[in-house]
Amino acid sequence: MARTVFLDCSAGVSGDLVVSALLDLGMTQKDLDRVAAAAQKACQGWCGKIEARRVVRRDPVLGCGLDLRIEEKAGARSVREVRAAVAKCAKLLGFPDGAARLALAAVGTINWAEASVHGVPARDIHLHELGSADTVFDICAAIYGLRKLGLLEADIVRTRLAVGSGSVRTAHGLMQVPVPVVSRILAKEKIGFSSGGEGELATPTGVSLALSIAPREASLEGRILRIGQGIGWRGRTFRIVVAEGAPSSGAAPAGAEEIGVIETNLDDVDGELIGYVGKRLMAEGALDFSVLQGIGKKGRPVFAVKLICRWEDSERLARRLIEESGTGGVRISSCRMLMAQRSYERRGKVVVKKFFLDGVEVSRKAEHDTAEAEARRTGKTLRQVRKEALS
Repeated sequence: MARTVFLDCSAGVSGDLVVSALLDLGMTQKDLDRVAAAAQKACQGWCGKIEARRVVRRDPVLGCGLDLRIEEKAGARSVREVRAAVAKCAKLLGFPDGAARLALAAVGTINWAEASVHGVPARDIHLHELGSADTVFDICAAIYGLRKLGLLEADIVRTRLAVGSGSVRTAHGLMQVPVPVVSRILAKEKIGFSSGGEGELATPTGVSLALSIAPREASLEGRILRIGQGIGWRGRTFRIVVAEGAPSSGAAPAGAEEIGVIETNLDDVDGELIGYVGKRLMAEGALDFSVLQGIGKKGRPVFAVKLICRWEDSERLARRLIEESGTGGVRISSCRMLMAQRSYERRGKVVVKKFFLDGVEVSRKAEHDTAEAEARRTGKTLRQVRKEALS
């Protein structure tokens, strides 16, 4: 019978809580010592001694916690420094390529979100809280623990994410919850979430790590084999549940999600109106908009319009399509779309998008807008700029 590993994010998620739950599942103090030594060496130059200790906690329930103490120089770190430290730590811990990619994908998600929040190129981002050695430790310790316990090869999914509410004080001042970095990640990956309670329940490191190792959401079900209970600061809790059997949404590959498909045929509008309608719908939340030309009833030329959107947006966007195009009706259907996991990396001035399935890279491409800008700036052909970015 297949095993499924559930990251229970219904009470939130953070890097230290993921590690805490793995400690309750069987990760040892010796494992913590090894990761701490590797992280300390990887962060040499801005970090001194790292001590990680497994602790047993009984409030609010029995479980394990992580006591992490780091001697560290104050100040922000560049994304390049943090990424290099994670890569070095993964190498020191003997991660195979797939495991190392998962760790780097989490960093890539943080990198993209920070750049998006601050409106600057990813290469210019400097991380404050997220640039500390505990980010390196949490990410690498979580991947190490999953490997050590033989869970990385299982089907890993996550429950609906609780993010919290209210506000939290950061290096940039008082911020609303979810903080901007988490909000950008949720929007980009189109992740459903709930409040779940007061305070910051989902941290940027926790969310990035959860999406890296468990890109698919599923309901907690099956026959429970083991439970790892993590207990964090102020009694915050997080569970990793190992169950027998596949979750109900497990028939679709990792990354699959329900989407809406809206279609109609237009035989009495011009191309300029179609172009405007497409732009309007994309601006209002459509994921994709396409038009094919054909021959319809009575031999009339027609535009076959297809719109893809999140299922919860389908009725709203269908109404907008009717209002803008004047069509007498549209067809709405539901299907599942497989979305490869994505990370972003800057090569010079060109952003390269990488696609992953189950932690394995399947393709990469240069983002068109940045590649076009570089071609115009340098006078090179667009094909040459793309080739150099991907080499």
